[in-house]
Amino acid sequence: MLLLAALQVRVLEVADVLLTRKRGLHQRGVALATLELSGAKFSLGSIHLDLDSDERRRHVDEIVARTSTCGAPVIVAGDINEEPDGPAWRALASSYADAFAVAPSGGEYTYSAIDPVRRIDGIFVDAAIKVRSCGVPDVPGIERASDHRPVLAVVELP
Repeated sequence: MLLLAALQVRVLEVADVLLTRKRGLHQRGVALATLELSGAKFSLGSIHLDLDSDERRRHVDEIVARTSTCGAPVIVAGDINEEPDGPAWRALASSYADAFAVAPSGGEYTYSAIDPVRRIDGIFVDAAIKVRSCGVPDVPGIERASDHRPVLAVVELP
């Protein structure tokens, strides 16, 4: 998990949050930062959920519990490892809006990068944040960057 910011973004707080771990599975977590841009404060979390369905669902509850204490509107983005009709995705979308569902723009499918047929990566935003557009950008050669295609959301901070 990784968070990158431009120089004009002020970093107020950062945290590496470890999620509970089931024996035999990879340790998962959330890279979390509270940031300020042009006077607007917001929190950003980067996630990569497990391949195990029960773990994904439990981790969403942990992520929502932790991000609800940030004290600023939240954006959570990453690899959900399931499609929008899955229980973890639905739980995350019940706390934060699925940005693509709010303002679809560009492609929808993120996996696999070479032949995208599934939407398993998403951006979820607090109700205080306005989504202008969200989708997979159409950029030549983008399939070479990762095994997933990226998701880009343009948002308006409160």
